[in-house]
Amino acid sequence: MENRKSRAASILYVEDDAGTREMVTNMLQMNGFHCIVAESGHEGLELYHRHAPDMVLSDIMMPGMSGLDMARAIRADGSETPVIFMTALGESNFILEAIDIGITQYVVKPVNLTKLLAAISNCVAIVRMKTELQQVKHMEAISVLAGGLAHDFNNLLQVVMGYVSLAKKNVDPESTVYGYLDKSEVVAREGREIGKRLRALSRGESELRQKMPYPP
Repeated sequence: MENRKSRAASILYVEDDAGTREMVTNMLQMNGFHCIVAESGHEGLELYHRHAPDMVLSDIMMPGMSGLDMARAIRADGSETPVIFMTALGESNFILEAIDIGITQYVVKPVNLTKLLAAISNCVAIVRMKTELQQVKHMEAISVLAGGLAHDFNNLLQVVMGYVSLAKKNVDPESTVYGYLDKSEVVAREGREIGKRLRALSRGESELRQKMPYPP
């Protein structure tokens, strides 16, 4: 899976006015964002489901499906994707509705590109923070799993080594069977070292990197 932190943030931009759409799209692309552009709410919703962008930037007042209706449909699926609305000064009543929907930020028209870029940068920070939190939770889950595996693995090896030790006491040290048991004991000890590495992984110890014969 592609790491969101290592690529340009993707923005679904929905705007029915051609002039504004061209100006804002150019600004976003010049600042390194990947733009997915739609001319209506219906098209925006379709592109949202198709591309799963990092954030949505949309006008509110559009013919057919408004930006509010589009955002409501996006939120209906449980999405927490940041949404930025661009709205005219006289549309303050729509802002209250947008807040209820779960809007992240809004920018007043006519668009001040500096303020718009700042709002988008804030959303990028939110997206990256959530991604990093998900990665931390994933690593924590791996640590718990590794700790459990190390514990069970060590218990099994203790049983194996115990039986090998008992068997060696009842076999002629010069026999072939004794040699097989001796080799089994060596392999069991090596397995115990693997168990130690698993425990190190569960604790997040840096020594694990030094012991691994390959890049982690």
